[in-house]
Amino acid sequence: MSEINFSDSDGLLDRIATALRDEPIPDFSDPCTSVAQEAGGRNPDRTFSPRPAGMEPRIWARWMAVGAAIAAIALLIVVLSAHGPGGGAGVAFAQVQEAVSSVKSMSCRNVSILGDQEPTVSAGVSVLGVGSRSEGPNGWVSITNLKARRSMWIDHKSHKAGIQQLYLDDGRKSADAGLFQQIRDLPASGAKALGATEFEGKMVLKFAFESLGQFVVFVDPKTHLPLRMELNIEKGSGGQRYREVTTDFVFDAPVDESLFEIRAPAGYAVSRCEEPKDRKPIDTHSWVASPEKGLGPVPMGASKDRIITLLGTPDLIEETYRGFERFQYPGGPALKGQKEIVQERLNYPSLGFDIDVSSREGMTRFCCYGRLLHFDSARDFLGKTDRQIGLGASIDDVVRVYGKPDIKTHLREDQLHYFHKGWSFLFREGKLASITAFQPRPDYIEFKDTGDGGWMEGVNPKKKLSKPGNK
Repeated sequence: MSEINFSDSDGLLDRIATALRDEPIPDFSDPCTSVAQEAGGRNPDRTFSPRPAGMEPRIWARWMAVGAAIAAIALLIVVLSAHGPGGGAGVAFAQVQEAVSSVKSMSCRNVSILGDQEPTVSAGVSVLGVGSRSEGPNGWVSITNLKARRSMWIDHKSHKAGIQQLYLDDGRKSADAGLFQQIRDLPASGAKALGATEFEGKMVLKFAFESLGQFVVFVDPKTHLPLRMELNIEKGSGGQRYREVTTDFVFDAPVDESLFEIRAPAGYAVSRCEEPKDRKPIDTHSWVASPEKGLGPVPMGASKDRIITLLGTPDLIEETYRGFERFQYPGGPALKGQKEIVQERLNYPSLGFDIDVSSREGMTRFCCYGRLLHFDSARDFLGKTDRQIGLGASIDDVVRVYGKPDIKTHLREDQLHYFHKGWSFLFREGKLASITAFQPRPDYIEFKDTGDGGWMEGVNPKKKLSKPGNK
């Protein structure tokens, strides 16, 4: 038996993926849900934590969107095959589209590794027009049910679960219809055909594609469906290398639809993020977002009660911090005494935004977003910034209006940070996916790009002393 080199992440990940091929794909049986019951009622104040403690937001979002991720494999193959050999791009595209359209279900296994952390293994299954389910490490389960228009996460370790509403009625019948419309409209570009190679004893087609990172995909030349997919990102979260291998694809196997039931295990703490039925309709088309003035009718500094009076009950209220007051930035104003404060996030995904509110300062931050960022778990925010920038704008559009950013970062997405102006813009696939506004930082606060997707901030004593009133 050869010795395992744990410092070789590539070799280790390949060995794990190879070993997993000898194991059967799990049947997704869930012992904790065998006695499950429908989660009844709502929390009176609709307050909860939408993800388990310690679950990084990006990881949580990935699990919640696992159905879209599995389905996106087919979307990716369409792009790649459009530039493949065998009859030209048009013929290849037609062949792949026909193969994808005929698939009713798919399952796969995923192994990922970030930096020198331990590999993470997960498995997922998706049924066209019905839903998806993914099971990951530490008792984490994510379920999407298109018929119920709900998604759910379950954390068996903490005995918690969360249910979130999906918005599939805004101009499309279902998430599946949206996916196949994307396939039909997709411009095939950027892919490279790497020719034929041997994989698991047979010849396959191999493609490379740049999207978020470097994709390498193995395609069965007979079925035009994926056999293996690899993703490599040299600078992932925190500047660390990220590698992912997806294998064990199974297509059109029978799947029990009970796997997608939105039911929480008995005795679990269940939280819901849903649009209140008694809330008055709100149209955000004419809203203006500004770090100085606020969001639409809500001024910066507005209290929690005032916000709810203006906008109605949030879809959910998340407590983000409770304790002593903290400095917002280096060199910030000194606080007199230590008083306990509560910081909460008022989430309105059905309207396309969330608001951070402090028990001392009122509204301190808001973020506007939509489907490009949160897929079917949010509606699009329809308003614009005080300089007429809306979701879907390009990076050039933002730079032309707001100038050079203090910091520009790029990991999986591009971000432009204008700390001194109170803006942060996040882009996905070259389009503006979220707009965040906050209290502008003073001129004497300086920022330095650390090159790993983060930054450092500090005080410039000369600038601080030169400001009127500073001594």
